[in-house]
Amino acid sequence: MKNNILFDLVVPAEFMNMYNLFKLNEVDEEIIYTILKKTTQQLPESFKSSPVKVNSFFKLVLKKLIPIKQEIPLGLNQKKIMMFVGSTGVGKTTMIAKLAARFAYKMPINYKVGIITLDVFKIGAIEQLKAYANVMRLPFEVVNQIDKLNIAINKLEDCQYIFIDTAGSSQYDMDKIELINEYKLKLNNDIIIEKTLVLPANTKTTDLEEVLARYSLLDINNLSFSKLDETKSFGNLISCTHKSKKPISYLSIGQNVPDDLIVASEDFIIDCFMNNICPNTHEFQL
Repeated sequence: MKNNILFDLVVPAEFMNMYNLFKLNEVDEEIIYTILKKTTQQLPESFKSSPVKVNSFFKLVLKKLIPIKQEIPLGLNQKKIMMFVGSTGVGKTTMIAKLAARFAYKMPINYKVGIITLDVFKIGAIEQLKAYANVMRLPFEVVNQIDKLNIAINKLEDCQYIFIDTAGSSQYDMDKIELINEYKLKLNNDIIIEKTLVLPANTKTTDLEEVLARYSLLDINNLSFSKLDETKSFGNLISCTHKSKKPISYLSIGQNVPDDLIVASEDFIIDCFMNNICPNTHEFQL
């Protein structure tokens, strides 16, 4: 059914440019079908002769397919713990460093921020994150035993934001994913952690969907995408977030800490999609 789903839909001539753009960006066929069908049914007749109006209408339809997690800064007496998980080399550590700098120094309020790492497997992982923490003068804890995470969090009780780094692994290495889950299960009942799965934007949709399926064990709350500067195809972002129903929170657009980070928005993602490139602009940046 999936392979033939587009055969049932006649693509109007005025939609061909957008249809080709969807195919170029490797958008899932079921999503292409949904978008084209909705647009065919809803596009005002007077718009069809104007490519600009057709594109604008497609953008409105796309916006409704991209769930976004809005960033809501904490109040003075609130706290938040965020754990970042994902495959090896996707940029979890760098993203944590960017976010730590953002909330400690770049917001209207300078929040108290702490960092914890559970990654004791990768050579140099502790040293890299510790170096970032030292430069930013932030407290840093290393946890190498499942029952010690509660202790580390308690040590950072004065922090309003706590970011937790985890060991990266192949989606086929379920032992490491299950180990992260063990850390989560051992937490005190009053500790709530938001789990963010970091996915590389330069990876094809089928592989990202497999990563999503494997990491579903951790009850992922939202997605962040890295490496947007390393691809020209962004249909995978739309396909993954729409099919998983997981909102996107942050986007990493380069290696520079803390600057190359963007709070996710439908407008930015659609801009990438329509132009087949991550915009070289500070318009959307933090």
